[in-house]
Amino acid sequence: MKPRRMFVLLALVCLDGAGCATSTMKPAVAARVSATGQWVRTELYLAAVDATRWREFLASNVTPKFPAGFTVWDAYGQWRSSSGEIRVVPSRILVVLHPSTAQANAAIEAIRHQFKTQFNQESVLRATTPAKVGF
Repeated sequence: MKPRRMFVLLALVCLDGAGCATSTMKPAVAARVSATGQWVRTELYLAAVDATRWREFLASNVTPKFPAGFTVWDAYGQWRSSSGEIRVVPSRILVVLHPSTAQANAAIEAIRHQFKTQFNQESVLRATTPAKVGF
């Protein structure tokens, strides 16, 4: 790509700050982020189950607790069971961005517990990290 064309492409991608890393957000977005308080990103690493049962699980256990939305990724993983056996499993990662509240934490824990119980799983890995979000 010629340098001039690359500059034009970058200028189009960066128009109004969309798609570009910047140190500040637009004022309206920044105000909404700070008004909501501390947000976190929670990932649950779940064994893949049959598609119909998975959709039913999401509809009855995840959507009611996080109706504003969530993301699911298909993945591949491995882990060591309590017996020491290495297990290789197709997986799904459920990602929820939510305010850091006792209510949201309880909802995440309820999802973990229900998945373990319903699908006879030894564990569900949870990873929670601070998140800066804007809508």
